[in-house]
Amino acid sequence: MQLKAATIHLENMRFNARHGVLPQEHAIGGAFTVNAALQLDLEGAERAGTTDDLKATVNYAEVYAALREEMQQPAKLLEHACWRMLQRLLHDFPCVTTATITLRKDTPPMGADCDGCSVTLTACR
Repeated sequence: MQLKAATIHLENMRFNARHGVLPQEHAIGGAFTVNAALQLDLEGAERAGTTDDLKATVNYAEVYAALREEMQQPAKLLEHACWRMLQRLLHDFPCVTTATITLRKDTPPMGADCDGCSVTLTACR
């Protein structure tokens, strides 16, 4: 068998954070949802699949903790917060070759009836 791709998804992580341009967004904060897709080094992913050893792959709890820390740092722009999360993931997890982050502001203060506004960024080594 030949492994073609290995992607780990962390879906619908919910955070209260202080991202936004308006002063009240920094003072009060708001609800945000983060989705992450992490493409893994195929050699490590295959090793994890054949050995059942966590050391060969990414620990989801550690990824969540890193994203939670980055979400607690206020940013004016969603793009900036996404950028920081991508930098952190690629720095902290060597077996991640490509990472995609979608950051959604669940209730944007723009007077619109919508489910939120989001930004998606993808970075690779």
